[in-house]
Amino acid sequence: MKHSLDKFNRLVDALGELPSIGKKSATRLAYFMVMNDSFVGMKISNAIEDALGSLKKCKKMWWYERG
Repeated sequence: MKHSLDKFNRLVDALGELPSIGKKSATRLAYFMVMNDSFVGMKISNAIEDALGSLKKCKKMWWYERG
């Protein structure tokens, strides 16, 4: 049980690092993904991985481009 709680807290901490997401909002988001709709969490995870793997910041225009 403690191991599961540690993983939940890691998820809350990671979500809390996003701009405008405090501890309370991060906890709500984590709870929703874990308890209500884990598919949403998997879609978010996949989209983040895809974006970070294929987009980079353009040094001239400060826009994002495929890398």
